[in-house]
Amino acid sequence: KATVSVLNCVGLHWIKAPIPQMTTTLPAGRPRPFGIERWFAEYEFTLRHHLSCSDCETVPMGRLVQWMEEDAECKAMWEGLQMGYTESLGLPALREAVRRKYRATARKNMAVAAGPASPYKDGFEVMTCVPLEGIVITMNALLDPGDCVIAMEPCYQVLSEMARARGCTVMPWEARYCAETGLFRFHAEDFTALVEAAAAAGGGGTLKMAVVNTPHNPSGHDLFSTDGGVMDVVASQCAAGGVTLFSDEMYAAILDDFEGAVEETVLHSNVARPKTVVLSGLSKPQGLPGLRSGWLLVSDPVQFDLIAQQKDYASICGVAPGEVLSLIALRREGCLVRPNQARVAANLALFKAFCDEFGGRYFTTPCTTAPACTLFVALGSTALARFGTTHHFTEALAKRFGVGVLPGEVMWTAEPCDGAPARAQAVRIGLGREDFADALDACRKALQTLDQEEEPMAGPQP
Repeated sequence: KATVSVLNCVGLHWIKAPIPQMTTTLPAGRPRPFGIERWFAEYEFTLRHHLSCSDCETVPMGRLVQWMEEDAECKAMWEGLQMGYTESLGLPALREAVRRKYRATARKNMAVAAGPASPYKDGFEVMTCVPLEGIVITMNALLDPGDCVIAMEPCYQVLSEMARARGCTVMPWEARYCAETGLFRFHAEDFTALVEAAAAAGGGGTLKMAVVNTPHNPSGHDLFSTDGGVMDVVASQCAAGGVTLFSDEMYAAILDDFEGAVEETVLHSNVARPKTVVLSGLSKPQGLPGLRSGWLLVSDPVQFDLIAQQKDYASICGVAPGEVLSLIALRREGCLVRPNQARVAANLALFKAFCDEFGGRYFTTPCTTAPACTLFVALGSTALARFGTTHHFTEALAKRFGVGVLPGEVMWTAEPCDGAPARAQAVRIGLGREDFADALDACRKALQTLDQEEEPMAGPQP
């Protein structure tokens, strides 16, 4: 059994505990505690300052209602709303708004796709869902015990955990840390090596699904960027092998251009590629996580029906008021996202200056200008020498100074592969909030206090 440990949770109490080796098939069963959500359960509403929120500045409901006054169709829906069950696949007008958003991208992807074309007119069909629900029902519908799944590491835990709980072999596609840039990035050749390893395993199970998240949480890596052409390699290898591509694109709107007509805009999306399931929604760049509004875009009719059947065991249908509010939000998506695009860019500049202010001793300076809602930031030499792990460092920030910084341990869900280099100790930084500068100032004061203290903190060292 591997001896490397990560943070696990028991209730709201954090302990150091080994996690199972995820490169082997484990018995199907319940998912392990959700590390990141257990951390936020303890700290999200108790700390005054947060530097790790992945969603952008949230929107008051009054703004959506105000926009509704200017949209006769939505206003009529709202005023005539009956609080009964809604259609299982989602409000028809909302589904059509989602189709309009993705049509141009679907046409582009179908034109270059190597696999069989989707029989759907637009190349995909739409189902609305709660975002996390979309992950769970897709994996319950499409995965069987013994299947192989490639999943990114680090990650939002459910993206790998549901496959593990289904009894699948989860093969971690690990981000590499570059000390020169201070960035975590995924490489196409590493993905290819995993595909080849799955094929060579023979009796170890069939490679059934590849799970990607772009832009990636927590690293911010856009797999569609021209640097490396990572997404093209992943998509082509999945199509060639008949592997389902599950593409989590919850953060993708931060990259969108809202200047042109919606139906003519090409997005950073895998929609309508062969055997592809795209997840997106309104929680992150749009600043509407409280709506719990998302959608699945499925290119294969058989897979669509299987997923729809699993939704019957989850939410069954959407929340009636939420669907109408989601429709008005999607119709005004540019008004929601554009301010957050500017906010992310400004906060990234503030954070880089903050890192430089301390000479990279606590947080290494990320060398990037790319827009992203989150960054995975390696700890600097002083933080490592004094605290040893991100857990001890972030616990001190939270308990002593009321500053919330998410420890990277909760986003690594698998043991490192044999012979792999030691993982860099890192934290997640969220760049989309209006109060980011205030939180950064609170963190600055905390680090200045630590600098004035002569004695090192007590606690285990790595």
